[in-house]
Amino acid sequence: MDLEDFFPSIDAATVKASLREQGYEEKAAELAVNLVTIGGKLPIGLSTSPLLSNLVFLSTDRSLAEYAQSEGLSFTRYVDDLAFSGDVTDRHSADIARILDDAGWSVSTRKTAFMRRGGPQYVTGLYVGEPDGPRIPRKVKRKMRWILHVITKFGYDIYMEEFGGEDEGMHRRRLLGWACYIAAVEPDVGFPLLRAFDELVPEGDEENNLDEEDLYDLP
Repeated sequence: MDLEDFFPSIDAATVKASLREQGYEEKAAELAVNLVTIGGKLPIGLSTSPLLSNLVFLSTDRSLAEYAQSEGLSFTRYVDDLAFSGDVTDRHSADIARILDDAGWSVSTRKTAFMRRGGPQYVTGLYVGEPDGPRIPRKVKRKMRWILHVITKFGYDIYMEEFGGEDEGMHRRRLLGWACYIAAVEPDVGFPLLRAFDELVPEGDEENNLDEEDLYDLP
């Protein structure tokens, strides 16, 4: 399940109340809120927003965790992505939506999905259909292995000029970033990629022109 407008739905008053619960004095909480909100809302992209949203969502986290435990389900959350694993039914979905609604959160129904055993099961972009842990999607691994093959065979410059590397912005820092991401999930796949890219891809100033979000947007 996905929450609708998660960060913007958290207003300054709610953030202040959460900080007060953490022991902030009135003036300190007010000063902090002025620093971490924009237009009276918790902004997307500010480095403090995830931590503060976790504080605000803490009581709801507890309610959802207690419900999941009582129903024999596993509950995990990453920001506004909520996952409930087990023998999930439509009744569970309705109960969870009601808990969220009572706590003042809105469910994005268009992003609510039941992922059945035997079908595609992805959470935060990772395949979770294996019992021993999450996996990087195959298309991502194939893409990175293909890039490495081209660079190994023809060289980095040729890859950038003739195989679409420049158009896709696949500069050194971005390639290393993707290899690190893969290594964090599947070390046996990611670390060889990381070592190879580090050896084969030269350092250059052109990578400094990349926006940070481009580093993680693999075509």
